[in-house]
Amino acid sequence: MSTTKLPQEILESIVPFLDTRSLGACLLAGRCFRIACEAELFRSVVLREDPSRRPNRYTGWNAAHKAFINDCVFVASSRHLARFVEGLTIELNKDPSVAKLLEMVLVRVAGTLKRLELVVAAWALDIPDGLVEAVLDVMGRAQLERIELGCQHGRGHLDFLCKAIADQRPGIDRVDWRKVHATILVDEWNEYSLRSWSALLSLLTTLTIRWDDNRYPSYLTEYPILSQLRALTLQFTGDDATTVRLDARQGQLLSLLPTLAPALETLRFEIGWTLDWDPDSEQGVPWPSLGPAEFSFQDRKKAFPALERCECAHTIRWWHPSWGVEEREFFAGWLLDWTDERLAGPVKAGILDVSLVVLG
Repeated sequence: MSTTKLPQEILESIVPFLDTRSLGACLLAGRCFRIACEAELFRSVVLREDPSRRPNRYTGWNAAHKAFINDCVFVASSRHLARFVEGLTIELNKDPSVAKLLEMVLVRVAGTLKRLELVVAAWALDIPDGLVEAVLDVMGRAQLERIELGCQHGRGHLDFLCKAIADQRPGIDRVDWRKVHATILVDEWNEYSLRSWSALLSLLTTLTIRWDDNRYPSYLTEYPILSQLRALTLQFTGDDATTVRLDARQGQLLSLLPTLAPALETLRFEIGWTLDWDPDSEQGVPWPSLGPAEFSFQDRKKAFPALERCECAHTIRWWHPSWGVEEREFFAGWLLDWTDERLAGPVKAGILDVSLVVLG
C-alpha cells in the first residue's frame, strides 16, 4: 500500500517515534507527511542565543546572533506553523528591532501555547514596552499550563515583571501565579538581596533557589515574606567534592523559613556531590558535610505546620568507572541513612532519589 493511502491518523502516530533527522527526511519525502512532521518538529520552539558565543566588542556580529535572528524571523513570518507550537523558550532582548520580532512571535503563538519559558540576560534588562505587553498577554492566557522564569548569571531577570506589577500594567491582573515557576541563581561573592523582587515573590507558589558554585561565600539577605509559597526547592551544585557550604548566613534561610513561608507544603533539596574516591583504596567513604549549618527537621510539626513533604534528591558524580553495582548500591544505601538523619520530614515524606553518574 502506498503511504499516500494511509489514514492521516496512522501517519501522525508514526511521527513521534522519529528523531529530528528522520523527521526532516520524512518532511521532504512526501506531502502526506508534511502536517504530521511539522506538528512534531515545531511542537517545542527555542529562540535563544548560544550563551557561550555571544557577540561582543571583539567578535562583533557573530554566527550565533545571526542564527538567533534568522530563527526569530522564520517563526514570526510562518503563520501556518504557529498553530503547532505548544512550548516556547524565548530570550527577551532590549534591542528594539529584535524585540519587535519577539513580539511578533508571541502574537503568533499566543492562542496555542501551553508552556512558556522566559529568559532575560543581565545585559538585556531594559525591555521595550511593546515586548512586555506581548509577554503579559501570553502569560494571562487561560490555556497556558506552565510559565518558567529562567535564570541567568547576574541579577535583574525578574525586574521587568516586578515593575509591571508595581505599575499595574494591562494584563498583569490576568496572570495565574500558580502556574509561574521562578528560579533564582545565587553565584556572587557577596550579599544577594531578594528585597527588590518582593512584589513578585509574594505572589509565587513555587520557587527554586540555586547555588551554582558552593565555593562562593555568597548568601541571601533581606528576605521578603513569601506568603503564597507552597513549594520551595533548594539546589546545590558545584565542584566541591563532598561539601555543600551552608555557612551561618546561608543557613539562616532554613531557620527563617517558618516565618517567611508559613504556608509551605513541600520543601525539596537537590544536592549534586562530586565524589573523588576510589572504593578499592583503604580510605573510608568520605562523609558529606553541609558545613556548620547541617539541616534537620526534627521539630518540623512545630516549625512547619503546613509542611506535607520534605524531599531530598542526590546526584552523585564519581571519577572512577571501576565502581561495580555492589559499590554503587552500598554508597546509595549509606546516603539514604545519612539523609534520613537530617531530613526526618513529616509523615508523608521519606521520598529520596539517588542518581549515580560516571564522569571518568
